[in-house]
Amino acid sequence: MNMHPSKERSVYYGLQVARGMAALLVVLHHATLGASSFYGSVPFAGFWEFGSIGVDFFFVLSGFIIYSVHAGDSEGIRPAKSYIQKRLVRIYPPFLPISLLLLVAYSLDPSLSHAQRELGVLTSILLIPTPPLEPALSVSWTLMHEMLFYTVFLVMFARRTLFFPLMGLWALTIIAANIIAESKEGLLLGFILNPHNLQFLLGIVAALLVKRVHGSALFLGIGISMIALYVMEYTAGGLGGYSLLAVKSYLGIGFMLLVTGLCLVEERIKYPAFLVFLGSASYSIYLIHNPAVSILNRIAAKLHTLLHLPAELLFLFTAGGGITAGIVYYLLWERPGLAFFKRVLRADTK
Repeated sequence: MNMHPSKERSVYYGLQVARGMAALLVVLHHATLGASSFYGSVPFAGFWEFGSIGVDFFFVLSGFIIYSVHAGDSEGIRPAKSYIQKRLVRIYPPFLPISLLLLVAYSLDPSLSHAQRELGVLTSILLIPTPPLEPALSVSWTLMHEMLFYTVFLVMFARRTLFFPLMGLWALTIIAANIIAESKEGLLLGFILNPHNLQFLLGIVAALLVKRVHGSALFLGIGISMIALYVMEYTAGGLGGYSLLAVKSYLGIGFMLLVTGLCLVEERIKYPAFLVFLGSASYSIYLIHNPAVSILNRIAAKLHTLLHLPAELLFLFTAGGGITAGIVYYLLWERPGLAFFKRVLRADTK
């Protein structure tokens, strides 16, 4: 098996590995928050709380992938329908079973949710934002941003010449609104003009760079340095004075350089097969880990009371269980499910 696809291909194993690492970081983030909430201890002095940056990587990666895969598509209704089909098949079949199960469970017994939330049916099923109602699957707020980006990207199929002006206008409007507006809530400022959306656009920039820049480790080195600096500042508590716009822009640029660098050095690195597999399972891990960690934290809380086990050991139990649940879900549902829909709908689910 060729572990190093050519630069022209849309699959890069370095990105697969990074995708897996990002999913693990999100698991560690939620396992840290859960430990404090369920049994009152903070494992590893809260170090892994910075793992939420995995979401920022996913946004940049999504922008990179969507542009890389579809930049060469033609204008017109037929290519647009094909694009929509591919995106819907990739997002909804793995997402819906978990979200529906949680929606039913929380409706029957609201106490199952440790956080007090008012759930929205449309939000939970169709990923349509209905503030102040929230989705049953908490992490699906990120999928709503994905769907927004997918929708805006449709302009590529309507009028290609408008694509970059529209993306630039969207970016400038996000920046201006977040500098000027005092409130950052609501459907417009909290969703459409949320700074997270800049990270999709920076992913597009990464795709353009990969096409135009030849192999260089400089991008990778700068990207890693920027993310490492962020982690040091975060763990030292030094980010309190920065706005959401500043933080998300900084992370977006850092991950843009990281994604670009990983693609440019693809031919030089041989990645372990297991790490590539984790990347393939990352969406399932991302979707199912939080409910799994929540269940395991209830068990961990009892173990903490009865056996006085160290918080770090309980943390490894809950985080490891969340990762395992995601791998099992990938093997039993996501992978065969996507293969089925690909055969039936002839959809390329990259």
